[in-house]
Amino acid sequence: MKIKILKEFKSSRVQEFKFDFKRFEGFHPFELIDEIFNQKLPEPGRSEKIKYVKLKIEKMKTSLLLFAILLMSSFGFGQKPSGKTETVVIQTSAECGECKERIEGALNYTKGIKFAELDVDSRKLTVKFKNDVITLDEIKKQVSQLGYQADEVKADQAAFDKLPACCKPGGH
Repeated sequence: MKIKILKEFKSSRVQEFKFDFKRFEGFHPFELIDEIFNQKLPEPGRSEKIKYVKLKIEKMKTSLLLFAILLMSSFGFGQKPSGKTETVVIQTSAECGECKERIEGALNYTKGIKFAELDVDSRKLTVKFKNDVITLDEIKKQVSQLGYQADEVKADQAAFDKLPACCKPGGH
C-alpha cells in the first residue's frame, strides 16, 4: 500500500514522497521522536521514517483514547448503585444474655446487616442495615425464625419450642 505525503519546507516548496508501510515494519518509532517534535529537517532518506513514526504516534493516541473511554464506561456500568443505610429499633421477646448472643450472632453475620445490638433490659433490638440488600420485613422474619417475636411478627412456634427455658417468657 502506497500513499503520497506532502511536506512543505521552509523554502515554501512542496516535495512529494512515496511511502511504503511494509518497508518499515519492525522500525522502532521512538528513534526519531526528537526530530519530529523539535521540527528539525530530517537528513535525506529519513523523511519516510519520520512520517511513519508520526502515523504510529497518531494510531497510539487514538488507541489509548478508545481504551480510556472503554475503561471509564466499564466503571460506570459495572457497579450497582449503593442503597441507603437505615437504622431501626425492633421490640422483641428476648429474655436473657443467651437470647442476646443468639439474635446478635445470627443477624451480625447476615448479608446487608451492618450491626445488630439487643438491649436485654428493654428488649429492643437496634439494627443498622443496607435497604438495597435486605428489607426490614426480612430482618423481622429472621428474628421470628430464631424463636422470638419481632414487633408484630410472631415467633416461629417450632423455633420457640427449641429455645432453652431461660429464653422463654417467665423462664427466669
